[in-house]
Amino acid sequence: MTFHNKLPDESVNVTKTSPLADMVWMLGGLVALVLIVYVALGFGIKMAVKKISIEQEQRLFSYLHVDALMEANDSSTSQKVQRLIDAVTTQCLKTPYHFIVSIADDEQSNAFALPGGLIVVNKGLLQKATSENEIFFVLAHEIAHFQNRDHLEGIGRRFIGVLLGSLIGFSDVADLLQTTLNLSENRFSQTQESEADLYALDLMHCYYGHVNGATDFFKHLPQESAGYGGMFSTHPDMQKRVEDIEMYSTQKGYVRAALQAF
Repeated sequence: MTFHNKLPDESVNVTKTSPLADMVWMLGGLVALVLIVYVALGFGIKMAVKKISIEQEQRLFSYLHVDALMEANDSSTSQKVQRLIDAVTTQCLKTPYHFIVSIADDEQSNAFALPGGLIVVNKGLLQKATSENEIFFVLAHEIAHFQNRDHLEGIGRRFIGVLLGSLIGFSDVADLLQTTLNLSENRFSQTQESEADLYALDLMHCYYGHVNGATDFFKHLPQESAGYGGMFSTHPDMQKRVEDIEMYSTQKGYVRAALQAF
């Protein structure tokens, strides 16, 4: 028997897959893993937030109120808004929160909640509002965020997102990961906003006995907000919010009546 030496097959050390495909699979796996960790930690944050009492929250975030309250004035407008908050708290809520209203010198039609019970209302919103009912709905929406502890949960989720992004190290990968987490966070925030709208409608019905004026706020938003929504936004599309509010109102049998002047 004769043996013949063969040259080695030069293809044995050549990968049968594309390096680009390998990289895509690795990045996809990394993003999927981080998203799983993010969602799991998000549930942990949700549970942890429930363990924080409102009194503890107010002590932890009391420093946020100092500058805002220094800018607030004692005008009749701010007093009227505060009385409205106090009235709905007494009549329709059982909560340890002591809500404090601060009027911001900002022309935009907006309001937002800060941990601890502070509700900041922009001057522009008050100037453009056509009724007390319209202002009430916005305030009730912010109260809903407090009742659901959305503000604390949001802080926790953003902290987790920043932490996970920083742990990756590589800037390009971290940017990709941060974008993915932002999209996930936006979807979560949209759900919170929609739930707050419906909670606000219930409060409005409790206080006034009707829900007229609930959607008037959306008419005063800037024109550029007309397309505000989608996966890149923290808020749902404005038209969808109005439709959801009206649908919920119909399902609950809420009626409309005369508006209150502010």
